Order: sequence, then structure tokens, then C-alpha cells
Amino acid sequence: MKALNFKPYFKEAQDGLDLSRNQSYMTLYQPRSYEKVYPIDRYYSVLEKSPENDEARFKLVSELITANRFDEAYKQLQYLQNKYSEDERYKTLSKTVTDFRDSTLNQKVTNYTDSLKNNPGIKVL
Repeated sequence: MKALNFKPYFKEAQDGLDLSRNQSYMTLYQPRSYEKVYPIDRYYSVLEKSPENDEARFKLVSELITANRFDEAYKQLQYLQNKYSEDERYKTLSKTVTDFRDSTLNQKVTNYTDSLKNNPGIKVL
């Protein structure tokens, strides 16, 4: 208590006082919280162990689309293309990804074209 009289904001003294009064800092600890794995990470690790697992790859593509990670989904679909190009699941996922890519590309082209028409002297990166 005397240490706090000398330096009222002395961290170690405040902690010692709290411990002596059984009022130490409460921390929120969730047991096994370190084991939580996001679905995308889980599917990537499954594919790392067995790259031929096409079911996991389909699930990964679905999760990537949900997370708006379309470029990664497109790359994963390239692995599935040879085997599943006639499969309905593949066609649906591929259409979703390519439609997004095309619409994004067309939107950027339109924006840059409009910028150049309005300001012909600017440089567009």
C-alpha cells in the first residue's frame, strides 16, 4: 500500500495489491480455442495431405465463393476441369466464378473508358 502512495500509477504495485485482495485481473479464456480452424484452412490442409480428394476441393471452392475469394476459387476449378467438366456441380460453380470475373472486368473497363473520355490527359494505372 505504501508503494502506491509513492507512485499511484505503479503497475507492479497495483497488481500486487489486487492479488493480495484476490481481485486479480479476470481474463476470458476459452479452453481449446487454439484448435478452431476455419473451413477454408481445413480444406486446404486436407488437400495438402491428399491432393486427389475432389470432394474436399469442391467444398473448398464453395467456401471460397462464399468468402468472395473468386481468384482462388477459379484456380481450384482448374484442377477439377479435366475430370468434371460435364458435372452439374462443376458447371454451376464455374458459371458463378466466371460471371463474377467477367462482370468485374467489364465494370473496370467501363470505368476506365469513362475516365479517359472525361479526362483524356490523365494516366490510368
